[in-house]
Amino acid sequence: MLSSNLKSLHQLLNYSFFLSAYWLLIEFSLSAIPIPPQSIEARAPWFGQLTIEWIDDSIDEESYALEYRTDPESEWITLSTLSPTSRSSNLSGGSPGQKYEFRILSINGDGITSSPTSIATMPDAFLNPAFANIKYGQPFEFELKANNLSNSENITYSASPLPKGLFIDPLTGTITGTPEEDGFFDVILKAEYDLPGSIASIAKLALRIPPQLSPPVLIKTIPDQKVSITQESILLDLNNYFSDPDTKEAIKITTNKGVMVFSLFDKATPLPVQNFLNYVRNETYKNNIFHRSVTNEGMSIIQSGSFSLSENQLTSNLTVSPIINEPGIANEKGTLAYARTSNPDSATSGWYINSKDSPGLDLGESYTVFGRASLGSLSVIDIIQNIPTGSHNVQINDRNNVLNDFPTTDGLAPNLLTKENIVSVENIVSINSLNHNIISVSDARIASIKKSNESGKENIIIEPLRLGSTSVIIRSIDIDGNYIDTQFKVSVLISFKEWASKNQITAEGRPAIYSYAFGIKNGLPRSPEIIESSDSNPSAISFYHRRFSSDLHYTVQCSQNLNTWKDIWISEDGKESENVIDYKEDEEFFKITIKNNEQDQLTSNLFYRILVNYSDQN
Repeated sequence: MLSSNLKSLHQLLNYSFFLSAYWLLIEFSLSAIPIPPQSIEARAPWFGQLTIEWIDDSIDEESYALEYRTDPESEWITLSTLSPTSRSSNLSGGSPGQKYEFRILSINGDGITSSPTSIATMPDAFLNPAFANIKYGQPFEFELKANNLSNSENITYSASPLPKGLFIDPLTGTITGTPEEDGFFDVILKAEYDLPGSIASIAKLALRIPPQLSPPVLIKTIPDQKVSITQESILLDLNNYFSDPDTKEAIKITTNKGVMVFSLFDKATPLPVQNFLNYVRNETYKNNIFHRSVTNEGMSIIQSGSFSLSENQLTSNLTVSPIINEPGIANEKGTLAYARTSNPDSATSGWYINSKDSPGLDLGESYTVFGRASLGSLSVIDIIQNIPTGSHNVQINDRNNVLNDFPTTDGLAPNLLTKENIVSVENIVSINSLNHNIISVSDARIASIKKSNESGKENIIIEPLRLGSTSVIIRSIDIDGNYIDTQFKVSVLISFKEWASKNQITAEGRPAIYSYAFGIKNGLPRSPEIIESSDSNPSAISFYHRRFSSDLHYTVQCSQNLNTWKDIWISEDGKESENVIDYKEDEEFFKITIKNNEQDQLTSNLFYRILVNYSDQN
């Protein structure tokens, strides 16, 4: 049997109703004959999936009807009615190796015309489940079982795309290896048979791999921060530098028994995670309760997300369309999953937490597991799971209902008014997967270093206090308490214009910049000092170099003929350069003495000069 994913007649039982309505229309109305679709294409990309697409440039139909048959001599069967804007339909179901012929009817009142037909052959099937439990970094083995309608002796298998670390043996159809990446892998399986005319088996295998627990990482080095002494502050966005490999989306569940934090598997189960976060953003889970707690041989869960508490009664949460079941992640202790009915694709807002390993929930169609608790949250889960349960009468949507396995701390009927003996969920909110703390500031006199949290983003605010530099250590902590420490430098700098304004210097041009670069002594700019060579020491030059300047750069050069000059030191070389023979510093300047190590003779003529590059920053 085939089923449509569109509105209308999903089951063949509805086909007779469609035909009776159709004949009634013919008997009592007359309309223009619509122009049918010019072409139609039916494809069966893998077993159980059919896609029908058509082209129709006309706009004269009121609706379409999708019909199929499996025998050229049989009657056409109507699957569904479609809107006049439709140009495709996806169907699920079918039998291995079966040929399906499709056509599209254009309908306008009693006027009906048909498109050309298109035939698709359903691939042969695989007999293994459509999903497999798999874990990052753990050995995996999965044997493909082809249906083999043709009873071929020789089969060639393939599977793609496979996660990094997994491989398939084309002769045995066994997938083995150790997965080295997380995420969702929609693997196409194929078995090709050696008999002529045989139909290949094609199917899908869903591999959902949660991430491996790991500490935060520094994705790029935090650059040293430079701030002007006259700036009010600068903002450092830490989100640009840190990452948590195992958690991109995190939530906090606040209950009256404690706080639980969960990592959501946004790569392995992206659609279920987004569905949950939509409910979080809509505050659906605000003032909810844990209405069910079950422990038996195959499972141990605590369940919430279906009812909110209001005026001494429960109200069913407003929900959107159910999601498709996405099994394949094991129901292990601390994992978060969707509750559902016996219909695998019925989950909406309800969720449960596995308080212990629940292998019974991994059987059959299984359940959609989409998150896991932080290590520090397991104790809260245990507290809730240990609360006694019973069957209690409660008001739900103004009607009396009996809820089985309802947890109450005293074993008595739930007190919905005071909440004293029930487990309530105050709210669920999204949180940052990483928390950043300032561990140390080497010199707090230089700059004020504070953490801010605006719109859910953690930043560092740097406010300059005085000229100088200080080292800052930041600790980035994930939801499990793992952390990484990172250090960067903050320098508070001054420019010529800021210096001139501070010292009330109104003169402009080279003399003023000269004073700014080398300092002032007795009201006059300081000049460099040449140290003459001696029998044991070469000549050198000594000068004052302004510290913490944002617009000066110094280059020391030497020459033996005043024509050819050679760089022997630049500002970036600092005091560690082999040409530096003396270094002293104060708050504003350092006095540095530099020699040329490549002098041919100690007594040879040698000239020095200092080039100061001033960049006007306006």
